[in-house]
Parts: sequence; structure tokens; C-alpha cells
Amino acid sequence: MGRRARERRRAQRRQQQRQTWLWIGGGAVIVLAVVGWLIFQGASTTAGLQAQRVPLQAAQHVQPGEPPPHEWNSDPPTSGWHDPVPARAAVYLEPVPDPNLVHSLEHGYVIISYNCGDLPQEDCDDLVSKLEDLFARLGGFKLIVVPRPTLESRIALTAWGWIDKFDEYDEERIVAFINARRDKGPEDTPE
Repeated sequence: MGRRARERRRAQRRQQQRQTWLWIGGGAVIVLAVVGWLIFQGASTTAGLQAQRVPLQAAQHVQPGEPPPHEWNSDPPTSGWHDPVPARAAVYLEPVPDPNLVHSLEHGYVIISYNCGDLPQEDCDDLVSKLEDLFARLGGFKLIVVPRPTLESRIALTAWGWIDKFDEYDEERIVAFINARRDKGPEDTPE
């Protein structure tokens, strides 16, 4: 009887150890899930907190010279009718026609529009230099930097169906928008 009792106690201890490890493992999974969720929430909040969703407009090609079918519902536009030829990734020093930019948005580009407005030339040069540097550091993939003299804010970020406007250069905000929205247009293109 002593031997059976010892075996039973040993079996009970093993069972308790298994249960303990199951509880520890389950608890670790829950903790990791909560931490992962918190990290994800923080990243998505940072990436999209200031950006606004803009209702999508029909993506149709309009030939140069044809009258536009309707006005865009945002300025700068974030979707809608566009030229058959998209603007390419670059830092432009002159404005680019909206129909070409909208086509680029359809391909998943993020467009950084800026308006130096009444800034002293030195400050404007500094802003453009920061945007050029950021473009280069991010590899330029599906990015366009372009002046927009009619812009009501200093900077506007646009992606297909999204816009974010602000008045001070904020690299963290720009990068978060790019990371959240780049290459997410309705037409998947490799460029």
C-alpha cells in the first residue's frame, strides 16, 4: 500500500505541475496578447489620429481637355477622376496638375503637398530641404513632394481616401502617415 500511495502522490504532483505550467503558459499568452494589442493601438493611434477619412469618389480616367465629371470633395483631392498618366515619385519644385496626382494616389502613393505662403525664403528653403531629405531617407518609393500654392495649411498629406493638414513640419506625423497609408491604393502597382 505504501508504494501505491507514493505513486498516487507522484501522479498528483505531476498533474499539479502540468496544471501550474498550463496556467503560467496561458497567463503568458494573455499578457503577450494584451501587450501586443496595446502596442498595436499605440501605433495605429499615432499613425491615424490626425488623419481624416474622406469619402471615396469614383476613379475614372478623364482625357486631357475633357471637362471633369464633378468637383473633388477635398483640397488637395484624395480620390476621384484623374488623368490616364500618373505623376511619378519625385520631389517637384513646381506644382503638378491634380489629375496626375490623383492617379498616383490610386496607385498607392502618398503625396506631401506644401505651401510656403508668407514664409521668409530662408524658412521656405529649410522646409523644402527637410522634405527632400525625408523623401531620400524613405527611398522615395510611392512618394511625391510637391508645392501647392493654394493650400490653406502649410503641409497636407494625402493618400487614397485620406488627408491630414497641419501648419508646422512634424516628421513623426509625416512618417506615421506614410507608414500607415503608402501602397494602399485600389490599384496595386509595383512602381
